[in-house]
Amino acid sequence: MRFQLDISDEFWPQLLGLGDDRTMRNILKSIRMLQRDPLPDGDKKKKLKDWPDGCYRLKVGDYRVAYSLEANRLEVLWVKLREDAYRKAARRTAQKRDLTSPPIIAVSSFPKTHDQADGGSRDDPPLPRQIDRQLLEGLHVPLEYHQILLQCQTLNDLCEAQVPEDIRDWLFDCVTEPDAKRILEGKRLVVEDIGDLERKLDGEFVPFLLRLDSEQERVVNEIGSAGGPALVTGGPGSGKSIVALYSARSIVRRLRDAGTTAPNVLFATYTNALVKSSEQQLHEIFERGYRPVKVQTADAVAKDIVEQIDGRIRIEYETALLKPLISEARKRVFREAEGTKRLHLQRSVGPLSLDNLLTEIGAVIEAREIGSVEEYLTTKVPNRPSRLTDEQLRAIWQVSEEFRTVLREHGKITVSQLRRRALEIVRNSQWTRHYDAVIVDEAQDLELSLLRLLIALCGNHKHLLITADANQSIYPVWTDVHHDLNFHDRTWLLRTSHRTTRQIMEAARSYIREGVLDRSNVSTEFGKTGRRPSVRIVADERVECELLKLFFAQSTRQHRTGYGSCAVLVPTKQAARELAGRLTQAGIRASNSRGRELDLKSPAVKVLTLHTAKGLEFTAVAIAGFFSRRRSGSTPDQRRLMFVGMTRAMRELMVIRPTSDPSVRNDFDNRLWDIRDYPNQT
Repeated sequence: MRFQLDISDEFWPQLLGLGDDRTMRNILKSIRMLQRDPLPDGDKKKKLKDWPDGCYRLKVGDYRVAYSLEANRLEVLWVKLREDAYRKAARRTAQKRDLTSPPIIAVSSFPKTHDQADGGSRDDPPLPRQIDRQLLEGLHVPLEYHQILLQCQTLNDLCEAQVPEDIRDWLFDCVTEPDAKRILEGKRLVVEDIGDLERKLDGEFVPFLLRLDSEQERVVNEIGSAGGPALVTGGPGSGKSIVALYSARSIVRRLRDAGTTAPNVLFATYTNALVKSSEQQLHEIFERGYRPVKVQTADAVAKDIVEQIDGRIRIEYETALLKPLISEARKRVFREAEGTKRLHLQRSVGPLSLDNLLTEIGAVIEAREIGSVEEYLTTKVPNRPSRLTDEQLRAIWQVSEEFRTVLREHGKITVSQLRRRALEIVRNSQWTRHYDAVIVDEAQDLELSLLRLLIALCGNHKHLLITADANQSIYPVWTDVHHDLNFHDRTWLLRTSHRTTRQIMEAARSYIREGVLDRSNVSTEFGKTGRRPSVRIVADERVECELLKLFFAQSTRQHRTGYGSCAVLVPTKQAARELAGRLTQAGIRASNSRGRELDLKSPAVKVLTLHTAKGLEFTAVAIAGFFSRRRSGSTPDQRRLMFVGMTRAMRELMVIRPTSDPSVRNDFDNRLWDIRDYPNQT
């Protein structure tokens, strides 16, 4: 029997880091033999000490190769020199840790200095293996980073080095001792043949695909083998996107088998950051980089259609720049009314904020393609922040019509109008280019008109795939989708969360409460466990900044990562700019980038709005920046947005709230959250 081979994320950089070609090939030769006979023999193959049952080590000269067995799979976990593998074995007992211990931020005093916050040199041990030129050359690290990395002597040095995050991760894999918990909970890559590893050593492009869990694999196979529109749902981190990417290959194969020699497939996502990562993964999924799949944001698809028919357009994305225009529209409606009618209008829409008006007009009137005030009055809108009377709805309709006039005068359209116009063009057959298949990832974040546009672009709904999680919905229209589409029995639910820990997910779920849109869509299994997330209540922005500095310093050391894998998520763009500036002044390099400009490999802490963070993930996440808002997360929509932010965290999560917020202790369940004032008030 020949066991199927998987490798951990850590194994490949560790193999390259050995540096000696003969040694590397000898190890691969030993793994080839191991595939045929992996069972322990008490000599070269033994139970791995201090690791869970099912984990073994193979002796290859001076090196040790760790592996585990699962059914017919051989998982190669790590390769190390014997002395590096067994140094200070007591440290390598991660699976025995008390996972109910207090969160990282559990200090009782305010950090006075950098040294005190870091715990001094006693808590900054030297790297188990020093970084040298041979290691850097073996890992093909660009020469421009050599001098920085050669100066790294301690754990903190490597955490803080200004190098891309992927380079830092590879170095941590090579120079630190194997961590059982980290490795066993980590990703696995599928190796079809050991010869692929040998060819990769020779410099060939050989992609290794992420191994799907049994649930994901079953869904991909079923989507590929049957026709009809398909819907895949699941909680954050359940693998909806990776299922969509692998299903693209299955759908392309099905189209080719049916006689379509050059399939034309659209993969539509919500953000530009997701476009970039999806393109990279599709490049590996399709052989030799062949990719018959076009990846675009859904809004880019709409913009292409409208500009092809109507010519160049000016889309106003910024709410701040739309507010003066909606304000002008409301004033005109008031001026044109007379007597008691004006009083009624002022009473109806006067108290509504400009934000609420823009949301109602964009996410309801435009997104639902409402064509008359009568239709507007009878349209049911679930999860509205507040109930609107018929009088208010009539007034809002008048403002919406005047708003269109004001926009035309300024030569602009809103993004919601763009989406509606694109759908109108396709429905009127002005646009004849359709796709053989359409895959819509993270559909819950699309306005209804945009989702309908993508569906209309699919030439045959047998090749339509949608992934979604209603509880991450930014636009509260997802409950309408099932009425719009008929999926019959072609709906799959992914129940295992692979991104975040059980503790973070359960705490986030308790927070969302009445904001839940789909109670069946809940992860019931978890690939990771960890600490309780924390809530810290602080008096001012200075304390908030110092707390963030401490949180990231501790998180990076704990999880062997850099500051670039950490993020601060905030409610507004202004808060993002201000907080990034304060962190930089405090000595923490921080970047505030828009979606198109976001560089995930940058060594800086990412300071993003909660909206921008959609689809991303970070080792440590802090949600902060609420000093300019009276309350945070009070409506169901706001709670869902906070839920999205919370579930971006893979290992550590902290929410910072101001002492001026009276609701903070009611918003969080103290059984699931570690809630404290910071610094402690005694």
